[in-house]
Amino acid sequence: MTQLMHWNPFKSLSRLDPTSPLEDFFRHLGLRNGFKEIKLAPDIRIDVKEDEKSFRVRADIPGVKKEDIEVCVVGRDVSITVRIAKEAERKGETEIYSERSEGQSFRSFSLPQEIADKKVEAKYADGVLTLVFPKVKEGSAHRIEVG
Repeated sequence: MTQLMHWNPFKSLSRLDPTSPLEDFFRHLGLRNGFKEIKLAPDIRIDVKEDEKSFRVRADIPGVKKEDIEVCVVGRDVSITVRIAKEAERKGETEIYSERSEGQSFRSFSLPQEIADKKVEAKYADGVLTLVFPKVKEGSAHRIEVG
């Protein structure tokens, strides 16, 4: 299976240590505040394994509620969408630095074989989404005669 990686050229700049000398460099140029405003969606990292009966997918999605996770299956294409909400600021607190973002994160991939989408199992615990996709048995296709 071919693996695609999403690369964001600004990701490393948005996560500079606020005490680093590079942070001072960007602050003096007036650029750091611009990079700080870029909202980065967290990565959804996945592992896909298979046995003779099914494909198993483990996706790391820490810090979200299971109600905010949506899994969609069309044929052998799978997409995972996650809505991330930022915690409300408490009265009397000022945010100094934050790497947490809000918004939506999306991951899509294709499995190498058709799956029985009506029998998919999904569990979310400890920040890990586990999906089990039963394979369609060979020979399940049927021929339709044209009259």
